[in-house]
Amino acid sequence: MKAISLIQPWATLVVIGAKKIETRSWNTSHRGEILIHASKKMTGEYKRLCQEEPFKTSLKDVDELPLGRIIGKVNILGTASTDAFGLMSTGIPLKKTYSKKDWDIELAFGDYSPGRFGWLLSDPVSFTNHYPINGSMSLWNFDERICLKCGCTDDDCRACIKKTGEPCYWIGDNLCSACG
Repeated sequence: MKAISLIQPWATLVVIGAKKIETRSWNTSHRGEILIHASKKMTGEYKRLCQEEPFKTSLKDVDELPLGRIIGKVNILGTASTDAFGLMSTGIPLKKTYSKKDWDIELAFGDYSPGRFGWLLSDPVSFTNHYPINGSMSLWNFDERICLKCGCTDDDCRACIKKTGEPCYWIGDNLCSACG
């Protein structure tokens, strides 16, 4: 399955659904599910940013943000140049999707400079189990089996044991028995 590493707090903002457009300097042809990996480091500058709005309202405890782990998944619906997204500030392309307030928040969460790309995201899932792994640049392959509802793997189903009292087993390619 494809994965992407994002710096905190943006990784968490994506999996909790607060950030619906991921802005990048490069485009992708990938569509569908993608795992979200939180990078290992979070700078002091980004921690301070989390104390400002709209980050402060969207995030609970900055010191508790997971690092160096797969923390959830989203779907990539499509992409567009940030030049096209610039029209949204006038309410034209996604007028029915975003209020002015919601669009202002989305602008604060991304870099809509000219020449960049916005990836439209949907169906965010924040995993209860955060799988520790080193990330990588660009899109990368996560080759282990992972439950796309809770994040458990063949090696770690502690969250499922807490939930059900027993280890889980696979009932589908990416679905464990505790979530099925």
